Amino acid sequence: MEWRNKGVVSTDRPYAQNVGLGSEVHMQTLESQKFDFDKVPASVEKYFDLLFNITGRRYHCYEYYGHPEAETVIVVLGASGATVQLVAEEMAKQGQKVGVLRVRLFRPFDTKMFAAVMPKSVKTVAVLDRAAELV
Repeated sequence: MEWRNKGVVSTDRPYAQNVGLGSEVHMQTLESQKFDFDKVPASVEKYFDLLFNITGRRYHCYEYYGHPEAETVIVVLGASGATVQLVAEEMAKQGQKVGVLRVRLFRPFDTKMFAAVMPKSVKTVAVLDRAAELV
């Protein structure tokens, strides 16, 4: 079994070691990763800034569009955000105080960044997410 000590991984000779961790070890591992995991949103923002410098397109982990004093905000993930944003803009033209908060980074979810872009005037929040229909 000399190849095991050399770190050689091959589909012809599969090998697994320590695959069954107890729950206490699993939780310790998660906690040890939390310090680095919490740094991810700031790092993503840094790379969004780099992308802006290269392409001219501005992105953030959490982006708000709409009335500055919105009473209703729709929180949405993914590509549907562009459609919801267009609808909110039309509703705002009709005098409705609505907005859209687009989530570009779901995990790890940064509550401080999220709250910072949410208007303080909000009374109602609707959260939309895709769901597969089971027919």
